[in-house]
Amino acid sequence: MQNKIKELSEKYPDCDVFFDGDEYAICSRKKGRGDDDGISEL
Repeated sequence: MQNKIKELSEKYPDCDVFFDGDEYAICSRKKGRGDDDGISEL
């Protein structure tokens, strides 16, 4: 899982990539956002 997150972080450097344990999904959002409205599933 961590390897995939690292791979996606390198592919999308302008996004925070993280594991959402509640949804069992790798998610991302634009860096610098102060809210959770920008979360999208990869």
